[in-house]
Amino acid sequence: ELVLTETQTEKVEEVNIRFFNDMDLAQNTIANQNERISKIKELRKKRVEDLKLILTPEQFEQLKSILKKKRTNN
Repeated sequence: ELVLTETQTEKVEEVNIRFFNDMDLAQNTIANQNERISKIKELRKKRVEDLKLILTPEQFEQLKSILKKKRTNN
């Protein structure tokens, strides 16, 4: 489990809320599939960049490991 400070938790929540709102908007307003996929990739990249600024290098590596495990279990 990723252990965050209170400040980190608040910032991560803000990043995630913004990400999911932007994802929802992209999925519901971009009709062209290629444009929608491109926008989603852009949003995912931005989310990772934002999280990298919030987390310590060790926490970021731990997060990558957690996400990798989730992807292989799905």
